[in-house]
Amino acid sequence: MKKSMDMLKECPKVELHCHLDGSVSPDVLKQIAGVENIELPSDELLIKQMQAPENCSSLAYYLHCFEFVLPFLQTEHALELAAYDLIRQASEDHIIYIEVRFAPMLHTQKNLTLDQVIQAVSKGLQRGKKDFLVESNMILCMMRGSSDEENKKIIDYAISYRDHGVVGIDLAGNEAEFPPILYKELFAYAVENQISFTIHAGECGSAQHVFDSISLGATRIGHGVGMKNDIEVMNYAKKHHILVEMCPTSNIQTKAVGAFSEFPFIEFVNYGIAVSINTDNRTVSGTTLTEEYHMIDSEFELTLPYLKQFNLQAISASFAYPEQKERLKKIIESFKVY
Repeated sequence: MKKSMDMLKECPKVELHCHLDGSVSPDVLKQIAGVENIELPSDELLIKQMQAPENCSSLAYYLHCFEFVLPFLQTEHALELAAYDLIRQASEDHIIYIEVRFAPMLHTQKNLTLDQVIQAVSKGLQRGKKDFLVESNMILCMMRGSSDEENKKIIDYAISYRDHGVVGIDLAGNEAEFPPILYKELFAYAVENQISFTIHAGECGSAQHVFDSISLGATRIGHGVGMKNDIEVMNYAKKHHILVEMCPTSNIQTKAVGAFSEFPFIEFVNYGIAVSINTDNRTVSGTTLTEEYHMIDSEFELTLPYLKQFNLQAISASFAYPEQKERLKKIIESFKVY
């Protein structure tokens, strides 16, 4: 039986794949623009700048939507406000834990240091926890196309802040041009320093990129849809207990899948691969986590015990601190399903 939006919203949720810069709400952008005396277009045009169109042609085109917002996220105030508001948005979805990812190097256009960037986001997340009771941690993104020196700094900062809310790293950006294997030495450095990591892989259709990411040491894969129908890679993912961070709306927009009917959610579930449901970019994709759940339920009519199980898988595969995991598991386990 398909479930109501209210029923889906009530379910306590875990989100592992959410980009800060792709989730800045229009209202927050207006607040930032007001402080910095920047004139914005009309509301209608503003949404067009911030949100990917339904007929988005590719991942590369989708990524262009970030270019409009990024110049606004170059001060400590703006970053703190954006992080705080993301936790507010998460609370409306009844998210109990969220890992917020961002690339610190992209927020230094006005000479913020990487320390200032990370600390500003952390401050916003902590204020959000106090006001909305949503727990969170940070994932720092290395960027495809950046130098090894720049990306190594991100790992070093993850090491420095590992006891202060940074729980892992990611590799984001144009996957087609910069496959994961190019970053082999960097990920070896991360493994050596016991830094957990996820990698955007399989979003451009390559099963090989998923295979390579797992072989490099990733314990989670962002998107991963490129391995559908590839039994060898799916076996490899299952053998290594990989969780796939699935983002339905985003994958349709970027043409990672041709249509929702081709989205391999049930294929992965039936194969025994752990999955979680995520927004990717709330504003760019024009979605919420409850709406992503509704999409999945409308197509596959999942039971509430299944949805509960996905969130238990998500918290188990999260990079949360051990005491957080135990506390959050108890919250999910205590949710009554009928």
